[in-house]
Amino acid sequence: MARRVAQLSTTFRRSVIELGLAPGTPGFRAVFATVLIGTSALGISTQAWAEPLRLEEPVAPACVAVARTLGPRIERTLGGSLPSELEASVAIDAFGAGYRLTIALRDAVEARGMTVIEAPTCDEAVDAAAVVLALAFADSTPSGPSREAASFGSPAEPVPTAPSAPPPVRADRRVALDHLPPTDSDRATRLTFATGVDAGTLPHSTLTLAGAVARSFGGLELAAVVRYGLPTVDETIETGFSESQRHDFGGLELRACHGVGHAVRVSACAGTEVGAVRASSSLLREGRADLDADHISPRLSGSLVALVAHRGGLIEPGLELGGAAVALGREAGAPWLVVRVAATAAFAF
Repeated sequence: MARRVAQLSTTFRRSVIELGLAPGTPGFRAVFATVLIGTSALGISTQAWAEPLRLEEPVAPACVAVARTLGPRIERTLGGSLPSELEASVAIDAFGAGYRLTIALRDAVEARGMTVIEAPTCDEAVDAAAVVLALAFADSTPSGPSREAASFGSPAEPVPTAPSAPPPVRADRRVALDHLPPTDSDRATRLTFATGVDAGTLPHSTLTLAGAVARSFGGLELAAVVRYGLPTVDETIETGFSESQRHDFGGLELRACHGVGHAVRVSACAGTEVGAVRASSSLLREGRADLDADHISPRLSGSLVALVAHRGGLIEPGLELGGAAVALGREAGAPWLVVRVAATAAFAF
């Protein structure tokens, strides 16, 4: 068993070095200490169990694809299939600017232990969990044919001891999160629908309907928004005379947003909107149409938007407050500032 643990230690050291952490650096020692503490917190039993590994739902949306590779990573580290003596349940959720992965182990009789891993990216969290679970499953396996050390490519290295006091590395890792390049696990595409109120585009406040497609790159999100303002109608009716004016509008907005947080996302956005306001006039005198005309006014605006959204579920509700300053196409007497409030619902995929 000591030889097996040493072999897994060698594999783990290589995985960490491939992630860019050189041996002897504070980051390397901190990750190794996390894995050792995690494995020591998990009790081991030799009772049979039917389901070795289970992912708890829901998994953080941006981490679903990477989370599904946990089982193959453990098997690759073990050099074979998962043994059935233990059941491991794994929960992955967004935590601060990174991810938190909670591992719970039990056998057929009782719970054996729990440990938590935190990492700036989903891939790092799953990689560390694969090593923790590989060590736990290896210790739970009854005596039998041992896997050859040659499959690991080099002689076993001594297992490093965890430091007596927690090293001050966690703060350094958190400070560096904003400087890490985004990985595929941090990216997500969202389809958003919104309904709200627009004040300033038309002569009267009107209801709006909008749809958006957004792509996230870590803390940056790029979005295209299509918006339509429902028509407003003004009518004047007198004896033998009636006049009707109808207004509506449509627009396309391109915006870039920077946000913080995962479970609750707060974003500030800036963008440009190209749109048009349509005015239809109808004049009737003594039952005859004297005037029936349409006028379309194109306009160009700059926009600022604040958005708060809850992320992590199937539907991600949010609230949007924005303003648009009309640069071109403003009609005489019309306000130059447009204010909008909308409720949103997003779907991540």
